[in-house]
Amino acid sequence: MYDLYLWTGCQSLPPLRDLSESIPALADPVFQHRLVATEDWVPGWLDLDLERSLAQRCLKQLRTRQASGMMASRIYHQPAQITLEQAIQVARPFLEDLAAWHHASLPMTFERAARASLSPMGWVISAYEPRGRAEVAPHGYVDTLDRQVWSDGK
Repeated sequence: MYDLYLWTGCQSLPPLRDLSESIPALADPVFQHRLVATEDWVPGWLDLDLERSLAQRCLKQLRTRQASGMMASRIYHQPAQITLEQAIQVARPFLEDLAAWHHASLPMTFERAARASLSPMGWVISAYEPRGRAEVAPHGYVDTLDRQVWSDGK
């Protein structure tokens, strides 16, 4: 089963009538308020329990009103099974390989991460380039549950 995670809410409430039969929460005004970006809006899970195709349809509908988010298995509601320090160690060989593949001359260190944040499904790790060119440093994602590493660039 799947849930939706929103980073940004909708600019206005999208038409939800077609989906509300299958997702009763969409008819609830309190739930609808959670979908629309307001001054006090906070990113997070919508706490839905949906089949994959229904989650895809719902996210597509929310995106028509400029929401940004993702669908993921509800298993990711579990607390992270890996710390930032562990994620950096897991990501190091992958990012070194990625740097060699993309930026052969880029010196980098993993004594600290230039950027590290916890996304809904994993740690986002960026290597630190000592001369301050972190914008070209490779980055990867370490899954919080199974410790797999992946990147947009490889």
